[in-house]
Amino acid sequence: MPAVRVQWQHQREDGELKAFPPKYESRRALVLPPFLTSLLELLLASHDGEYAFRSVTGSLLANANFTYY
Repeated sequence: MPAVRVQWQHQREDGELKAFPPKYESRRALVLPPFLTSLLELLLASHDGEYAFRSVTGSLLANANFTYY
C-alpha cells in the first residue's frame, strides 16, 4: 500500500521558520487508498516544490497570509 511519511511540522521560533518533530514524537507512515494516491501524484506533478501543499501564491503554507486571502 502507498504511504506518506509524516516527519516534520513547521513552526516559528524567534520569528524564524524551523522544522520540528511532530507532536509526541509521532513520526509515522500514513497509508493512502489508491484514489488518494492518484490525486497526490497529480498534485506533486503540478509544481516543482519540495512540499505537496502550497499556499495560493505558491509559497509555504506557514508563510501564507490567511487573513488577506
